[in-house]
Amino acid sequence: AVMKLKANLKVYVLCSGVIYGNNEEAFFSHFKQAWLQKLPSLPIVGTGDNVIPTIHVKDLSNLVKRVAEVKPPHYYSFAIDRSPGLTQKELVKGISKGVGSGQTHHIELDDVIYEQWTEFLTINIRMKPSSIFNEVYLSEPEQEESQDFPWHCEKGLVENIRKVNEEFNRFHSLAPIRIAINGPPASGKTYYGSKLSEMYDIPHVKITDVVALTSKLEGESGEEIRKFIDSKKDETMEEFEKSKKKGQEINRDDIDVRLPDHHLHTLTKIKLNENVCRNRGFILDGFPKTYVAMCHSFLKKKLKPEAEEPAEEKKKPEGEGDNPPEGEVEEPPIDWDNDYDIDTDVLPKVFINLTGDLDEIKARVKELPEEKTAGSHWDDAGLDRRNGVYKENNIRAEEGEEDKTVLLDFYTKYGIKVYDQNCLEEETKVTENLQQIISENFSPASIDTPEVKQDVEVLQDYLENLGSAPEQEESKIESDKQKEEEKIQEEKAKTRLERIKEQERELLDARSQPIRQYLMDKVVPFLTEGLIKIC
Repeated sequence: AVMKLKANLKVYVLCSGVIYGNNEEAFFSHFKQAWLQKLPSLPIVGTGDNVIPTIHVKDLSNLVKRVAEVKPPHYYSFAIDRSPGLTQKELVKGISKGVGSGQTHHIELDDVIYEQWTEFLTINIRMKPSSIFNEVYLSEPEQEESQDFPWHCEKGLVENIRKVNEEFNRFHSLAPIRIAINGPPASGKTYYGSKLSEMYDIPHVKITDVVALTSKLEGESGEEIRKFIDSKKDETMEEFEKSKKKGQEINRDDIDVRLPDHHLHTLTKIKLNENVCRNRGFILDGFPKTYVAMCHSFLKKKLKPEAEEPAEEKKKPEGEGDNPPEGEVEEPPIDWDNDYDIDTDVLPKVFINLTGDLDEIKARVKELPEEKTAGSHWDDAGLDRRNGVYKENNIRAEEGEEDKTVLLDFYTKYGIKVYDQNCLEEETKVTENLQQIISENFSPASIDTPEVKQDVEVLQDYLENLGSAPEQEESKIESDKQKEEEKIQEEKAKTRLERIKEQERELLDARSQPIRQYLMDKVVPFLTEGLIKIC
């Protein structure tokens, strides 16, 4: 209708799918829940078989630009990506797997009927993108000059979940807190790591957590590690059977197998690339312990053109050559500087180095109750052994070891901020110092919509004003009183005005009474008779 009234006006309608990207309005609740993992399982309404068309907000804006440039003959277009008709179940599972824990559960619509996202996630429409995404409307010269449609997420949300996850983090300023903490045995690495983990709600990653991945790790790496563990357990059982005495028994499941370094490096990378560590960060508790182990865990091989890669090197499994079997020629040393780059996705940004005199730390351990140290590594022999390993990896002797690389060299070489903290100081002082380090280098995570953030800012301003000077409070009270009096006077004026209007209506009615009576007596009868005759 508008186009008929104005000949030069063309109106185009873009029927958009559910929009995602950046703020994730429709999927915000699911992204937030997946990111926080307070409730690890994401909800699917009903069976989840309804089809939801989607499009990234950048692709929608690019399409608007294309319509303005091309001016297609069709005035109505479907603006959706080229994902293969994803259902609600597939979308929610994709978000959970790509951002959260991978868990989902089904709920009834009545349980979430008042949630804003339900109207988007319960639609069921099968659509396909209109031909405006192609170059069919351009002339041949224009097609030669033009490029294909600049898709940002052509294959949809699930296929581009990592990209959308990163956009979500950037939009909400959710930078991960990645910290490594190290120090001598009994310096408090695990204690303070656990404390910071609880304060800032970030994973506390210990070597036991890394080893625990072996039971649930999928793919070739998991199969290889499990085969290694099984073979070592078989060897232990065979040796036990040969030397066991009458009545002795051993449970195969209780046998602890020490994994070789190259397996630990693989598991460390996998652990730190989990969604929770990638999004929120981690506190790395006392490992990797050596410079070389740090290189294996936080450096990645540079990508080279296929022509430059020797054929035999392509077939070489990752980690092979770290521990060559006996009798084989050892591989040449790895050139970390030229062949490897920093893996910025997992590299710690801060290194907290707990320091203290080893003899004083040892004396402090001896003060612990015997029940806490019995059967542990905290006896004299165990502590001396662990201190020796710590010195080997972290302390460079004054003479003859100038070229020795220690753990600290890795952090200084790659520009990671290093903070020394005396572990023998009071616990409260150490905790305050660690909190100060985090506040200087990271910002607390806050996942909220712009409206909620605005409400929080208003509340913060209000709370700040509560602590204002007494004279400001008195001035506010006086101002409130004055406003209240003005409001009362305004109400009185309104009442008087209503009375005046009512009196005017009554006076007008009284004055018009004679005229109305005259019309009823002299005019209306003749008018009625005339109308009857006409009809």
